[in-house]
Amino acid sequence: MGSIHRILPVALLGFGLSACDKSEYLSPEVVLETENGQVSCQLYTTDRLYWDEATAYPETMTKSEADAYCKAAGRERKDAAATQV
Repeated sequence: MGSIHRILPVALLGFGLSACDKSEYLSPEVVLETENGQVSCQLYTTDRLYWDEATAYPETMTKSEADAYCKAAGRERKDAAATQV
């Protein structure tokens, strides 16, 4: 009985996250020029920075490095939007 109490919350969380449709939060794709080459980023709305990710990047770069560039671009976009208000 104890293990079901540990598994159920995790299962519910997983189901809830899988039901989330990211497409309604999409922004136009952004291409960044880096010292290692171009990184294509899929950015989402400014309140969804944790979803920002690289969709294409140079072979000399890891996915996590490319994602870091995209997340930085998302933060810059959010900061720019905040200063326009």
